Amino acid sequence: MKKTILFFLMVTMTTLLTGQSKNNYQAPPTNYFLEKSKNQRDIGFILLGAGTVAVSIPLIIWANSGWESTADINSPAGPISMLMGATMIVVSVPLFIAAGANKRKGMSVSIKNEAVSYCQQGTLLSKNVPSLSFEIGL
Repeated sequence: MKKTILFFLMVTMTTLLTGQSKNNYQAPPTNYFLEKSKNQRDIGFILLGAGTVAVSIPLIIWANSGWESTADINSPAGPISMLMGATMIVVSVPLFIAAGANKRKGMSVSIKNEAVSYCQQGTLLSKNVPSLSFEIGL
C-alpha cells in the first residue's frame, strides 16, 4: 500500500512539474541597442541643458542684483537650484558613457539570414543564406 501511494504521489508531482510554462525568451531586435543609445544620449543632453540652466540662472540673478556677498541672500532657492543643477550635470555623464557602450554593441558584427536572389533555368528565385552583417550607424 505504501508503494502504491508513493507511486501515485510521484506521478502527480511529475505531471505538476511538467505542466509548468516555460519562459519564452525573445532576443532583442537588431536595432534595439542603437535605439537605446539614442534615447540615453537624448536624456543625457536634456539633463545637461537643464542642469546648466539651473546653475546659471541664480548666478545671473546674483550678478545683476548688486548684493555685496552671499550672506545678503535670504532665500535658499538659489543655492538649492545650483546644487540640483550641478547634480543633473554629474548624472548626465554616466548616461553618455552608457549610450556609447550601447552604440558599440549595436554596431557589432552579427549573423543573420539574408535573402539572396539567383537565376535558375530562366526564373528568378530567392533563398535564405546565413550571412555576416556589420552595421555602421552614421
